[in-house]
Amino acid sequence: MLADPFTTRHPILVVDDDETMCGLIAAALQHSGYTVRTAENGLDALIAAEAVDPSLVILDMHMPVMNGWAFVEELRILGLNPRVLVVTGENTGAPDSGGRD
Repeated sequence: MLADPFTTRHPILVVDDDETMCGLIAAALQHSGYTVRTAENGLDALIAAEAVDPSLVILDMHMPVMNGWAFVEELRILGLNPRVLVVTGENTGAPDSGGRD
């Protein structure tokens, strides 16, 4: 599958302090033809976002230096409005299905 021209000009930004997770997501997207930038925290992600104007941000919420919530707030202040897909390893507090899916 080839990425569309818009996402080639406006890369996908993957932001996660878990180096393995960040690398896996980036590799899968690159394999599908997307241009990808990565960052390990919200502050580094803001710098990258200003430089590349991403079409999509795949964002971990719990990171050092600047968490995902603060990153999104600062991103909007800068006038950047990419779609944001949140990923997290944290328990969301959703009730346990008891094995019934």
